[in-house]
Amino acid sequence: MKRKVFLSVIIMILVTAIFAGTYLYVNLGSDKYVTVTVQTMADSETVTGYIVKNEEVIDLSGGKFVRFYCEDGDKVSAKSYVASVYNSEEDGNILSEIDAIDEKLENLSDEYVSLTMNDVLKIESYIDSDIDKYFDAVYSGDASEAALTTGRLTTLFNIKHSGKSSNENAERELLRERNALEAKLSSAKSDITTPMGGIFVSKTDGFEGIVDFEKAKEITVGEFDEVMKLKASETQSECKVVDNYRWLFMCKISSDYATLTGISGKVEIITDMGENISGTVEYISQPEEGECIITISSDRDFSGIGKSRKTEATLTFNEYTGYVIPTEAFHLYENKYVVFVESGNWLKFKATEVLYSDDEYTVVNPSGKTELKLYDNVLVEGDLSDLYD
Repeated sequence: MKRKVFLSVIIMILVTAIFAGTYLYVNLGSDKYVTVTVQTMADSETVTGYIVKNEEVIDLSGGKFVRFYCEDGDKVSAKSYVASVYNSEEDGNILSEIDAIDEKLENLSDEYVSLTMNDVLKIESYIDSDIDKYFDAVYSGDASEAALTTGRLTTLFNIKHSGKSSNENAERELLRERNALEAKLSSAKSDITTPMGGIFVSKTDGFEGIVDFEKAKEITVGEFDEVMKLKASETQSECKVVDNYRWLFMCKISSDYATLTGISGKVEIITDMGENISGTVEYISQPEEGECIITISSDRDFSGIGKSRKTEATLTFNEYTGYVIPTEAFHLYENKYVVFVESGNWLKFKATEVLYSDDEYTVVNPSGKTELKLYDNVLVEGDLSDLYD
């Protein structure tokens, strides 16, 4: 009798073990569970926004022809000498010749000037590319581009066959020609200086003054939409200087995101150029149909502010570090959010302290009231309510 009872107990244990093993194999295999690790999640939203600038427009209408002494995007100080304006046709023709020489000089600084005879594959690749550019220029009737491409090809063939680019001699000759042309320019000109320091831009875009700093802190959703419909219109008779340390970024976001922050809240702006810039929330509009306008100020250097106006950026409102687990793994039990964790051949639930949650993932505090441990295996899929009802 005792032997039969003993055998029955052994059989029950074996059946239970087989059942539990099968259950764990089916439910904890492959993608049905995750291993707990520490990660970081962020409340982020990608938007298309509008940059409000502190900018000063400079009038160039004092003559027909302009010669700039700096490039777009250059940083300039206040009262910098940035351009001269000429009015005579003769000066205009000379400036055209100087521009052509400047373009040739720029071409001499291209990547391939450092090539040697050992860089055979690169040289051949550049030659093939420039031959295509030459024929494109010829077919389109662009004589200037064809001439420049011819010069590049000459340099490349010189490097290929002799190992010398002859660029040094060519540069000296071009500089000599440019100096001679500059000496022919008349003294009848207007010199242009900057009213403030910042980023130099050789053209205006037509948005100057459309939205100032005051308006950006009271704009409505409807008014923002109207501004975003406007098209840029470049003006050749104006240039400007843009303050790269004082600017605003305003955009339209879901009202749900607006609740993640408040006035004076900190936001990270990741520009389409990959710059990560910190900002402060200055204004949040009244919601309209689930959307609102948020205006963020920054005093950080933004190198792309010269030409940027309407631009894509990613806003990060908050970051959370902890155990990141799929939200579907969580169950509500006795007013606690719990997950089921592998424990030997069984599953047991562990309480968690949730820091953040969305439809996909939940971030759990690694300490505090959390019973979950690093590297626990958490069951993700399946209805497990029968295990604790």
